[in-house]
Order: sequence, then structure tokens, then C-alpha cells
Amino acid sequence: MSLEDASAGVPIKARFVLLGLGLGLFVGVGQIGQATGLAPAAAWMAAAVCLMALWWITQPIPLWATALLPLVLFNLFSGVPSLLTLGAYFDPVNFLFLGGMLIAAAMEQWMLHRRLALGIVARIGVSPSRIVLGFILATGFITLWISNTATALLMYPIGLAVLKKFEEQHPPGDPMIQRFGAALMLGIAYAASVGGVGSKIGTGPNMILVKHSAATGHGDISFLSWMLIGIPLVAVMLPLIWFYLVRLAEKVPATEFPGGREAIHLARSQQARMSRGEWVSLTAFLS
Repeated sequence: MSLEDASAGVPIKARFVLLGLGLGLFVGVGQIGQATGLAPAAAWMAAAVCLMALWWITQPIPLWATALLPLVLFNLFSGVPSLLTLGAYFDPVNFLFLGGMLIAAAMEQWMLHRRLALGIVARIGVSPSRIVLGFILATGFITLWISNTATALLMYPIGLAVLKKFEEQHPPGDPMIQRFGAALMLGIAYAASVGGVGSKIGTGPNMILVKHSAATGHGDISFLSWMLIGIPLVAVMLPLIWFYLVRLAEKVPATEFPGGREAIHLARSQQARMSRGEWVSLTAFLS
């Protein structure tokens, strides 16, 4: 769903109410801030943040439109020149993050990320414990380049297909089904969070730290410098997550279950040969 579609889904009456609430919140926070001793510029900036937070959550207007509000509000109420505010939008860190998002979007457009995930899972093995490991490694690798949420959403349906095949091989109510399902889904969720730490563009908070480091005079953090610290951390954490899930929290067997290999093979066989778009996306990703 596009950003415009999300805002269009809000009923017209509700949209007007939310717009009014946002403006009322803006004025109220600005006045209260000044009454409590804040400088007028700081008070109105805080008001703008509250207004944007409300409209981002409720979406009476498209998200991108809300994101542009500082260009107007900061100039009118805080005296910040519009060009100075505009310069923040063109920060090099933002363009780095945008580049990573464009590559991720291309991979998602051509389903390259799904091909990579299935390839990793198929090569790890098809016993329950190895399947969990495969999903953890695949999720951790993909989320280095794509947002944590998008990666989890990608891996979730693939994991459900494998879990369904596992359920077919066990009687209803078998506790092993619940244990395997919990280990698999938690593995995807944890790996999506941990893997994002491994690269500079792995998740939004990384970019905030990079930008803060440059702004406070500590220098820029290069992509390689980040990965020299992040990748070893991810390499240690992912196996620990797997070991904890399949050996301590939700004990699952290490023997292959019937149908597991077929489920992975079926998902891979449904993919056509790599298209030109996939090759171009892969080239951009590797470069």
C-alpha cells in the first residue's frame, strides 16, 4: 500500500477532525511551552514535533506531506530560514539511507530477496533445528540491506509454508508443532532485529547515530568501519539466538522431518529463471 493509499483510507470526516486536533495540539504545545519558560523558537519547534507525530500516526494527509511541514512551520514560528531547514533534507546521511532503500526496493520489486532467502534455507538443511538456523541466517543477511520490518514480512509467509508442512507430518495437538513454530517465528523476529545492526543502512537508528557522530565533531563513520564492528557482533549473536531457541527455550529435533525438503523445493521451483531486473538489482546490491 502506498503512502497516498494509506491516507486515502481515512474517512473524510475523520480526516478533518484529525487535522483540527493536530492544529489545536500545535497551538496548545507552543503556548504551554512558552508559558513554562521555553524560548519561543524552541516551544514552536516542540509543537511542530507533536503535530507531526500525531499526523504521522493518524495519517489525515500523506506521510511525505507531514514530513515537509518543518519547511513552513520552522520558518513562520521559529524564525529558521527555509533554506537552512531545506539543507537538513539534503544531508549526505539521508542520501546514503535513500540509496539503501532504493536498492532494497529494487530487490523487493524483482523478488530477489526471496530467492536469496530460499537459497540460504535450502543449503542449511531441512531438519527442524537446521530450518530454524537457515531462517535465522537468511533473515540476518537480508536485513543488513533492507529494513527489519520488511525483512520479517518477507520471511514470515515462507516460514508459515514450512510450518504447515511440518504440521501435516504430526498429529494434531503435538507439542512439537508449537515448539517448532515458536522457535521459527521468534528466530525470524530476533534475526531481523539483530541483523540490522550489522551495516550502516541496516536500520534507521544506525543512521541517527552516524548523523549524530558527524554533527558532534566525532567524524563520519564509514560503511566499512561500521561493518568491522557490526558484522562480528551479528555473527556471534545469530548462532546464540539459534542455540537458545532450539536447545533451551523451544527444544526441537535435529532429524529431518518428511516433507520439509519438498516444501522448500516447491517454493524454489515456483520461481522462474533470474530475470534481467534481478540481475541488475543483484549487481547494484553487490557493488
